[in-house]
Amino acid sequence: MFHNIWELPETKNFKVSTIYEIDEIIMAHGASPYDEDYKIKRVFYKYEWEGLGVWEKIFITKEEYFQNYHIQDEQYITELNYSEFQDKFWFEILESDLIDNLIPNGQFSFLKKVNQLIINSESDSKSKFYLNSSLKGLKEVIDQLVFLDSQAEINEIQKFVIKSYIPIYIGVIEYLIEEYELIYPDIINKFKSQNYNQPSQENPYPKIFSNNKAYLLFQKLHEAYKDEKKDQANYSFIYYRMKADKLILCTGKYFINFLIEFDITPSKIDSRQKNELNNKVPFYNNTRDFTIGKADK
Repeated sequence: MFHNIWELPETKNFKVSTIYEIDEIIMAHGASPYDEDYKIKRVFYKYEWEGLGVWEKIFITKEEYFQNYHIQDEQYITELNYSEFQDKFWFEILESDLIDNLIPNGQFSFLKKVNQLIINSESDSKSKFYLNSSLKGLKEVIDQLVFLDSQAEINEIQKFVIKSYIPIYIGVIEYLIEEYELIYPDIINKFKSQNYNQPSQENPYPKIFSNNKAYLLFQKLHEAYKDEKKDQANYSFIYYRMKADKLILCTGKYFINFLIEFDITPSKIDSRQKNELNNKVPFYNNTRDFTIGKADK
């Protein structure tokens, strides 16, 4: 049995690659003076269409957000109350917690588990699978963080977390390369001599995606849908929307075979998900426009 290395308890907390995860770290480990007056908290709200160009902002519960944020017609949003504490934030407290506790503990736990899986696997194919999954996942996390760091919407506190994690991930890649270069050179050679501090311009699946940004969009959609147990509907929707935007190039059958890499196994591409009135469309459009930009589609 092959484990998804990034879903294991010992490894999944080391992966920080989304705004939500970054904000969770800031909320848990950040602080401001007079904490009661400037308490860091997460807010959830949605915009409902009122007509005549008017959207109403309605605050909602965390439960309602996670039930509906990517399947309803309204626009669902969650963020920290940065406007209330950003100018008074104590970076020293966040830095101390990150550097002294959270990052080194996560790094130690991750490497311990990865090394165990590679060394103790009963076959070379399993060992190579875990090594490749670790390096590939780390590279994807770095690419996502570097991409986020380049976005105008990212504030200085979020940038601080991003810049704290990127060199750690690079260091872990360098450690794994040095540790296993002589044992599994065919795997290691794919990840050597890369500049991980620059946004990746390489399209890892040129037969499937039109460019690297299209692949990043797929990754974001996959993160949203992967745990829903509605693979046929959700990934058929992804296929048709990205195909319509000329971001996916391949046939449905080829796309299904590609999804096996992500432990997603729909039996077919369901044509019912092609409907323009599909209630997943607003979430898709928002994610696409943030990742790719309206002018780049």
